[in-house]
Amino acid sequence: MLIKRMDEIVNIRNVFKRIFSMTEQVEVYDGDVDLRKQQQLYLDSITGEEGRTYLQRQFKNTTMDVVILRDISFSTDLIRVEYAAAIVTLMAALEGIAAVRTAQINFSDMEKLNKSFEQPISQSRIAPDAFGATIMAGALDMIDSFTFRASKRLIFIITDDQIEDFEQCQVMMEQLSLSKGLHFFMIGITPEAYGDVAEINDPNALCSVSMLAKILYQLLLKELI
Repeated sequence: MLIKRMDEIVNIRNVFKRIFSMTEQVEVYDGDVDLRKQQQLYLDSITGEEGRTYLQRQFKNTTMDVVILRDISFSTDLIRVEYAAAIVTLMAALEGIAAVRTAQINFSDMEKLNKSFEQPISQSRIAPDAFGATIMAGALDMIDSFTFRASKRLIFIITDDQIEDFEQCQVMMEQLSLSKGLHFFMIGITPEAYGDVAEINDPNALCSVSMLAKILYQLLLKELI
C-alpha cells in the first residue's frame, strides 16, 4: 500500500512539474492601442497589409494557491484513515513545486489549521480524525485571514454530508470570491459500497474516498489547461 502511494505521489508530481514548466500564452498589442490604431488594425486585417501596430504573443507564469477544507465530522469515522491518506497523497505530490502553495483546514464542531502555505508537508498534522457536527463557517473565517498571492486561488471543500450552516457559508463564499478572487469547488465523498464513483461537474464533484486524490488531481489539471 505504501509503495502504491509513493508511485501515485511521484506520478502526480511529475505531471504538475511538466505543466508548471510551461507558461500561459496571452495576447498583447504593441504600444498603446488607441482608436486610430484600432482602425488601422481593422484595415490591415482586410487588406493583408502588415502595419506597425500588430498583435504579438507574450508569456506569463501561472501560480496556484490551493486550500483543502476537510469535513471530519463523526459520519466520516468509517473512512477516516483512507480519507486522511488521500489528502496527504495529493499534498505530498504538490510539495516542492515552486508555483504551488498548499494549505489544509479541518472542520466539524471546530476548525483546525493543519497546514499553512508556509509549512512543509512534513510539519503538518493531517491525522485521521472524525468527530462532531458539520459546521464550516469558522473554517471560512480562517481562510479570510490568509494572504493569497497566486494568479489562481482554489478552495476545495470535501464533505460526506450536508453542511449544517451552508446558507451562511454560501454568503461568506460569495464575499470571499469577490474580495479575494477565490474559486470554490465542492466535492462529495460517497460510501465505498456505491463503487468507485467518479463524476466531475464543475464546480462540483462526486467520488468514493478511494478516488478522492484522483478527482482532486483532475480538477487541478482542468484549472491549468
